[in-house]
Amino acid sequence: MKETKDNLERWYRLDNSADIYPMSLSRTVQSNFRLTATLNDNINPEALKDALEKTYARYPSFKVHLRKGFFRYYFEENELFPRVFPESGVFFETIDFKKNNRYLIKVSYFEKRISVDFFHGLTDGTGA
Repeated sequence: MKETKDNLERWYRLDNSADIYPMSLSRTVQSNFRLTATLNDNINPEALKDALEKTYARYPSFKVHLRKGFFRYYFEENELFPRVFPESGVFFETIDFKKNNRYLIKVSYFEKRISVDFFHGLTDGTGA
């Protein structure tokens, strides 16, 4: 992570493996993977959003958006609020970064199930 003198700007360099994923990124083709958990009770969307905000506070390297630099892509800290979505029913749907407030992780829910879709370049290029 790089910090400026006034500590306002934070960015993270992608590793060599992760560098390939942004170059192949489009609205219809993404390298994503999904983790899903099924709970005992139905999901409360507001509680899920609160949990997501706490998770981003604990893991700031996930609270980023993708930026294109002069020679390579990099991650920059994302100050927008994270969102949670009702499950769309589309299996392996691409992450709409604009609707997702530029986050590279999409959190969705359906009844008792929470699904988290990750852009592959965010997790070192080889997995979670």
